[in-house]
Amino acid sequence: MPNKPLRTSKQRVILYRVLLYAFFTLCVVIILLLGLLVAQTLRMRVAGDETVHFVHRHGYYVAQNPFMIETSFPARKPAGAFRVFLLGGSQAMGTPYVHQRRSTAGLFSLLSLPNRGGIATWVKDYLSKLYPERTIEVINAAKGAQDLGASLATLRDIVKIGDADLVIILSGNNERPSEKLTRKFRLESGYWSEADRLLAELSQTFSQNLSACVDLLQAHNIPGYICTVPTNIRDWLPSDADDAHIQQAKKLLAEKRYQQVVDLLSPLTKPGGNALHAYYLAKAWDGLKQYDRAKTWYIAAKDADKSFLRARSPWNNAVRDIPEHPLIRVVDLERLYYRDCRQGLPGLAEFADYCHLKLPGYQRLALYLSECMVEDFFSPADKPRLAAIKLDNILPSQLKRLYQIKKLKWLRMRYHAQNKQVRDENVRRVMDNFQRDMQELDIQIQLLKHTQRELEDR
Repeated sequence: MPNKPLRTSKQRVILYRVLLYAFFTLCVVIILLLGLLVAQTLRMRVAGDETVHFVHRHGYYVAQNPFMIETSFPARKPAGAFRVFLLGGSQAMGTPYVHQRRSTAGLFSLLSLPNRGGIATWVKDYLSKLYPERTIEVINAAKGAQDLGASLATLRDIVKIGDADLVIILSGNNERPSEKLTRKFRLESGYWSEADRLLAELSQTFSQNLSACVDLLQAHNIPGYICTVPTNIRDWLPSDADDAHIQQAKKLLAEKRYQQVVDLLSPLTKPGGNALHAYYLAKAWDGLKQYDRAKTWYIAAKDADKSFLRARSPWNNAVRDIPEHPLIRVVDLERLYYRDCRQGLPGLAEFADYCHLKLPGYQRLALYLSECMVEDFFSPADKPRLAAIKLDNILPSQLKRLYQIKKLKWLRMRYHAQNKQVRDENVRRVMDNFQRDMQELDIQIQLLKHTQRELEDR
C-alpha cells in the first residue's frame, strides 16, 4: 500500500501562507515596538530639560529631569506624613537597580526590569514597617552621573516646593573635569601631570557647593544629613602610568610572593604618587593579612586614580569637617560601611563595580540612615527594632534580566576603552561579578528575606 502523503498540495499552500502571514505580522510588531522605544528615548533626550526637576501635574510633582528616575510626590503633603528627599549621583540613585529617564527607560519598562533597589527603596521599607501608622515618603531625587553642583540645583527647587522633613545628600563620585579633558587624561599620560592642579580645583568647587547646600538647608530650617561616600577600594584598578616595577609586582603577586612586592614597591610608593604603585602595594599587604596597612594604600590608590571615578578623601573629609549645627548631621557612611565589610576592605563582594553597591550593600546604607532618622525624628528606643525588620524583595527573574543587560553595557565599554589595559581588567572583573551574581541570585534573594539580626546570628 503506498504511503499516504502527510499533506495535500493545497494544504501545504495554506500552511505556507499562514506561516508567511505570521512571519510578516511578527516583523510588523517588532518594528512597531522598536519604533515606540526609539520614539520614547528620543522624546526623553530632546524634551528633557536638565534645568527642570519637577513639574506640577494633577496634584503631584512629577520628575522631569532627564538624569533622574521616574518618580513623583503629592504637591500637598498628607497630614502626618514624614517626607525625605535623597540627593546625589548614581550611587544615591541606586544604580544598577534603577534607570534614568534620559536613556534606557523605554527598554527597561518594555522588559519589566526593576526601578527600585537603592537606598530610597530600603529606607522607605524600614520606616514604613517600623511605623505602619505613619505615611513615609522617600523621594529619590538623585541624578546619575552628576556632581554635587547638580544636587545643589535640585535642592534649590526642593526647598521651594518639597515641604521636606529631611534632605539626605550623598555625593562625590562625579567630581571630575569636563568629559573632554577626562578623555585626554585616559588617553595621554602627559595630561596626568595636571592631576594635582585639577584635584585642588575640584576640591575647592566641591567645598563651595557643600557649603551652599548646608547654608540653603539652614536658611529654610530644613534638617539635612550630609554623607561621606563609600567606594570599591579592594577590586578596582586605578588609572595611572605603567612601568617595569608594576609588571614585576604583578608577576610576584600571581606567585603569592607578597613580601617581595612590599620590598619592591615600598621605596617607590607615596601618597599622591603613582596610583598603580599604591594599589599593588595594598594588594601585597592584603595578601599578608595586614589589613590596616592594605586599607591605607588602597585609599591612597583611589585618591590618586586618574580616572576621577570615585569620591576622594579630600571630599569625604570636607563633609566630616562641616561645622556642628542643630539642623545638620554628618553621617559617615564610608567609615560605617568599611567597618562592616570583610577585613574592612570593600570590593566586588559588596559592589557591582567601582561605586555602585549590590542589593545588600544598599540595604545596609539604608539601615545606617534609618537608625539616624529613628534617633532624630521618632523614638531612639525603637532603634533596636530596625534590625528585626524583613525587607520586601525584587523578583529574581527581573534581576537576572537586569544583570544580563548590565553585562552588555560593560562589554560595550570594553570595546570603547581609552586606557585599554586598566579598563579591560576592570571590565572583566565587573562582567565576572555580574555573572557570579546571576549564578548566586537565589542565595542573594534568600539573604534579603532574612532580617539583619538573623544574618548576624548565623
